[in-house]
Amino acid sequence: MDELDPVETPAPGATRPGVRPPVAGPAGTAIPAPNAGDAAAPVILEDFEIDDRDAVLSAARRRTTVQRAPGIVTVITAEEIARRGHRTVNDVLRTVPGFEGGRYESNGWFNESTARGQPRTLLILINGVNVTEPIRNSFSLDRKIPIRAVKRVEVTSGPGGVLWGSNALLGVVNIILKDQADLDGLETVVGGGGGPGAQDAALGHLAYGGAWLNGKIRLYTALDLYTDRGSVLEVDAVKVLGVLPAPEADGKTLYENRRLSTDHNSRDFWAASVGRLTFFDELSLDWLVQFEQDHRQIATGGAILEGTRAGTDGTVGPTRVETLGDDAVQTASLAWRHRFSERFGFAAKAYGVRWTVDEDPFWAFPPRALAGTDALAEGIGLALEVPSLYRFGLNLDADLELPAGHHLVFGGEFFQDRMRNAVRRDTLRGRARIPDLAEPGADDPAVAEGVFGPGRCPPAGRQVADIDGRAVPATFGDDCRFEETLLFDTTRTVSALYLADQWSLGERVTLQPGVRLQYSGDYGLVPLFAGALIWNVVDKVYLKLNYAEGFRPPEFQAGRINPYGLSSVSYQSDPDIGVERSRAGEVELNAILLEGRGPLRQLFLRADYGYSLLSDLVRNVGGRFTNSGQRDIHSVEFLVRADFAGDHGLWIGGHHMRAEDSVFGPVRNFPNWVFTSGGHVSLLSGHLELSALATLIGPQEDANRAADTGAKLAGFDAADASDIEVDRVDAYVLLRLGVRVQKLWHDRLWISAFVYNAASPTRSDPDFFFDDRVTSRPQPREGWSALGQLGVKWF
Repeated sequence: MDELDPVETPAPGATRPGVRPPVAGPAGTAIPAPNAGDAAAPVILEDFEIDDRDAVLSAARRRTTVQRAPGIVTVITAEEIARRGHRTVNDVLRTVPGFEGGRYESNGWFNESTARGQPRTLLILINGVNVTEPIRNSFSLDRKIPIRAVKRVEVTSGPGGVLWGSNALLGVVNIILKDQADLDGLETVVGGGGGPGAQDAALGHLAYGGAWLNGKIRLYTALDLYTDRGSVLEVDAVKVLGVLPAPEADGKTLYENRRLSTDHNSRDFWAASVGRLTFFDELSLDWLVQFEQDHRQIATGGAILEGTRAGTDGTVGPTRVETLGDDAVQTASLAWRHRFSERFGFAAKAYGVRWTVDEDPFWAFPPRALAGTDALAEGIGLALEVPSLYRFGLNLDADLELPAGHHLVFGGEFFQDRMRNAVRRDTLRGRARIPDLAEPGADDPAVAEGVFGPGRCPPAGRQVADIDGRAVPATFGDDCRFEETLLFDTTRTVSALYLADQWSLGERVTLQPGVRLQYSGDYGLVPLFAGALIWNVVDKVYLKLNYAEGFRPPEFQAGRINPYGLSSVSYQSDPDIGVERSRAGEVELNAILLEGRGPLRQLFLRADYGYSLLSDLVRNVGGRFTNSGQRDIHSVEFLVRADFAGDHGLWIGGHHMRAEDSVFGPVRNFPNWVFTSGGHVSLLSGHLELSALATLIGPQEDANRAADTGAKLAGFDAADASDIEVDRVDAYVLLRLGVRVQKLWHDRLWISAFVYNAASPTRSDPDFFFDDRVTSRPQPREGWSALGQLGVKWF
């Protein structure tokens, strides 16, 4: 839609010439209606100019409202993000019923969000572009998305496969970035803070918005930087040595039974450039170009990366190492949209996404000088690098209004995922036979057979080893270091068609059936179906009945890992692994009540129940990927939000989940219940705002190796593979307190300060897969931190 100049904004109920009257949103907000003469106002997804928490785009792939959308939808706007002090999209999701933000996998390797207590079930979109990374079927919603550049986050609960295809297994998160409608001028933000949860933090944000040729060319662009020295994390036992992922055989785990904290953190940073350039209301270019560097002081297996090294004089001294990770993303899209008539609109979007996957060094265990063995003298560390991981795609979307109340939304997409040159760099720790280097007749049997190992390194260069009768190439360097294929080169081509009909049966009842056909030579044809009934019971009270399906294609690491390698640190994949499917039935009641009653502006209520069935679930237990069984999930969610005159507000929400797995039984490594609440009070004519946000996370369970069995080995506490215990992770509260001083210097200056984890609980997370083998202790989480910011706008 056209952005209206403030002096031209029509009075309530008035219209501009040639523009259809606005449709009243559920909160009384005017949601612009489509207009035949306004080329920038299609009802399909590409119109992002609506900025209200009750308007939604993602659920129906067209403009609608939270109450009328065929799905369970929560919208968090930029104002709410600032008001609640959210630092990341993970923070946002932590306040959405049915979702959990910021769960660690393998002690920080990946920072992931979940839906209905299930990992890797979310489709992540940025401005409608699928950025879910194909190696792990996930996307880390940490600081790589600059939160001050986010216009709104739309979260849809339940499967969204019909409209969105791959990975929309139990939810869709659409992150809509700002545009020129959000800023006319220059904005600068600086900030800093600290605490054990985010040491020595600093940030900077510079944004510009402008328009030329009477608004026909519009630009929003921003540069964002955040840096800190990580968190101080505490483990309950120091892991000295443990089993690695398969194909290594299971065995003992050694511990030092003492608590230890990370206190040697290097500086991390996340930098990004975002923007949108729009030409003549029809053509737009969007981009997010992001870079990062992230250090970790706890190894994937749970070892604190502090150890010992033997010096040249034989003395043993302390040493510290870190894992350095980079999972940045860059994406750009070019979109064209046009309304050919009042009844028909069309949009085309071409896009590209590039992911970085680089872990070097990727520590499993730090160096440690142990008497009588040099097995850990240099530690166990490797490097993982995927230098070429891309997605290129084209989306075509249209909407067509037909007689008898039908409104079709239809289209197709084509995209291709490409992965090349994924390598692993490691040190030869076992024996490897290289037939071409054998010297028959030599006195030394190892030389005669061409056997090499830690005491006898192969010569530098490309060599071909014999592993179980297979030729395995590797490139060797100094000190038995080598590089080999980690994941086989892969190209996955996907095409899809979809159709949904929003069929109005009178003024109060709407039906929306939908179907999608998606095909890839990688996994075959996947048909998906959905249906919704939306009943406007009375006034602003709505009842929804939804049925939806979704699917998740096999992640590349589940089916593409090179099974014949020299490295002993690996996962075992299955080249025949199949797609996972989801089916869900949902019922929701939402209502807006008591509008304008005394000091109460409105009361919004939402309650829903969903039953979800996951089948052919892909599991990773003991380092092996496989399809196995199904999972039944019952979920109850609610949200109550009260808005008061004077710009005050209160809200409370939460969910209860119960999941039953056909293999493991009840799923308890995610909380069965979570409650979140908050509020804000505006004082001094809006110049001062106080806020609080509290999240109560229910108890969980974690399968681990016992740290204190009484058995000893080499002076350490030893746990056998059978020494498994299920630890209880107690409930805890996350408390956030904030203050904002606003509308200073002619409404150009603002100041904010927030304290995170103010209750400072000592807390840990269970691991994703209830796996006692690799992640054999609970995963510690960060403590309290504080962050202050100052922002100035220059018009």
